[in-house]
Formats: sequence, C-alpha cells, structure tokens
Amino acid sequence: MTSRTWFTVGLTLAAVAVGGWKNAIPGLDLASGASGDGVTPIALAAGFAQASGQLLSYQRTAGSFSGAELAPTAAVRLAWATDAAFCLEGGSASSPVHELGPGVSPPQAGPCPAAG
Repeated sequence: MTSRTWFTVGLTLAAVAVGGWKNAIPGLDLASGASGDGVTPIALAAGFAQASGQLLSYQRTAGSFSGAELAPTAAVRLAWATDAAFCLEGGSASSPVHELGPGVSPPQAGPCPAAG
C-alpha cells in the first residue's frame, strides 16, 4: 500500500476512535448511545457486518441469497433475500435501520424497502 492509503486508513481509524462511528449509522438515538432497545451503534454495525458475511458465504455455496437464513441475533435480522440481493434490518421499532446487500448501501435510516 502507498503512504497515502495508510494515511487514509489511519485517519479513518482515528475518527472512529474519537466518536465518528456515531455518525456511521443514521437513525439511532445518539444522545443515549443506543437505539432505544439496548442495541448500541457498535453492536448494530457489527451485526450488519457479521450478517453480511454469513449471507455472502451462503451465496458462494448455494449460488443465490434466496433461501438464506440467519441465526437470530439481538442486533439485526434478515428482512428478505432474492437470488441477487438481500436486506438486513436492525435498530428499534421506532427507529429502524436497514442495509441493502451485497455492498449496495451503507446502513440507512428506515425499514427495508420492498424486495425488488
């Protein structure tokens, strides 16, 4: 890697360490540091990352996301999965957050859109 890449990685890690992670997941109650149901922004981000990894692993072996299931977790759930895409939901009922995958969008405020 170039020195510019290392600088960018270092700067990103510093921002996360100082509290920039709070802005990475919109729709959360940042005043209390939780989403209203005891799930912290860090746990939610980790839940999205873990679930995405599990779904990508499933897709590599099955050839599709359709039919995939996730073990229940406190942070995220699989809202829907098609042959080529999936949507994960997390947060609280009053402040849901979703992520389209694979790699379609970072976590965004609101529930999953309809499967397309």
